[in-house]
Amino acid sequence: MPTKKILESHAASVLKKEISMTNIKGYSKLRKAELVDLMMRPEHKDRFSHIEMARPKISKKEQA
Repeated sequence: MPTKKILESHAASVLKKEISMTNIKGYSKLRKAELVDLMMRPEHKDRFSHIEMARPKISKKEQA
């Protein structure tokens, strides 16, 4: 099951992409916090069980 923390670790664009793969409607104008709330609803939560914590981005300075 996804937790709020896991969902919040992703960008809003990623969350919208995940929602678009379901038949949930009316999400396109929502902000990130609203997307997370929508995805955490009991009736939708099972659809997002495959989502894992996002990996932190590594800056170019850290790569060198």
